[in-house]
Amino acid sequence: MKLSEIAQFLSCRLVGSDCDISGINTLEEAKEGELTFLTNPRYQKFIETTKASAILIDKIPERSNKTFLLSDNPYLALAKLAAKLFKIERPSFKNHAAYTGEDCTIADSVDIYPTVYIGSRVNIGSNTVLYPGVVIDDGVEIGDDCVIYPNVSIMRQCRIDNRVIIHAGTVIGSDGYGYALDKAGNHIKIPQIGIVKIESDVEIGSNVSIDRAAFGQTLIGRGTKIDNLVQIAHNVKMGEKCLIISQVGISGSSTLGNNVILAGQVGVAGHIRIDSNVQIGAKSGIHKSLKAGQYSGVPTMNHKDWLKLQAAKKKLPSLLERMKLLEEELLEIKGKTV
Repeated sequence: MKLSEIAQFLSCRLVGSDCDISGINTLEEAKEGELTFLTNPRYQKFIETTKASAILIDKIPERSNKTFLLSDNPYLALAKLAAKLFKIERPSFKNHAAYTGEDCTIADSVDIYPTVYIGSRVNIGSNTVLYPGVVIDDGVEIGDDCVIYPNVSIMRQCRIDNRVIIHAGTVIGSDGYGYALDKAGNHIKIPQIGIVKIESDVEIGSNVSIDRAAFGQTLIGRGTKIDNLVQIAHNVKMGEKCLIISQVGISGSSTLGNNVILAGQVGVAGHIRIDSNVQIGAKSGIHKSLKAGQYSGVPTMNHKDWLKLQAAKKKLPSLLERMKLLEEELLEIKGKTV
């Protein structure tokens, strides 16, 4: 593909010579004929040494003779170009399910790989793909243009809207963790009779568990992206366009607004509310409801205060040593006065 054609497709400005582009690669690993990109300033040092034929960038450095594609948002442009150049090709399997129950409505354009299990009263929209080992339980509804990767289980009566991607090994609609204690100290299971509802344009990573509601629904809002190894408990309500990073755990009946970001290994206690536009730093513990802002730490505090605390911790050893010296001086002065 010509670089000029890429520039036109991305609405970028070409600065330098036109050439043929055969692929995309990093600044360090790109070869002649490939397009590279700069989306993180720490890699700027590789601009002059890269062997790439052109660089996708937001600001052209001074005194550089390289060829550039100038974009206001190089990361977004890169995503669009990669999607255009590297479409995943797969064989078509119209219906090779190992088992399909009664009263199902499955569009003709659905691809169903061998060893898929489909229960009764299942509805699946057009152009959806079910990879090997997928289990679709009774009463499940799946919309159009979804991709369900190998060994995903979608349990009874859960609802999946359009253009949802679910990666391998994820379980949607497992029973929530709910027990009542009797007089003898036994934990009696509370039947989990609700569902999981996943709205359109959600992507869920591998080995994620999203529990069905005890009553009502566990909700994942439109456009939310969930990383691998995340646990979302029963009756959680998650808003639109949230980013949930790996190893996050969200306890039951908590509510997240829109555009919430939870970094890796954040833990959220149950029955609390996180407002829209909250950002939580990695390994933080959220034990109370939060208004819009940035937070970090255990217990969670304002992110700027947390940064100050971390800086102060580094000084503690020297402060303790100085205090010890001061105590010794005071004891010496006290001894002389006596």
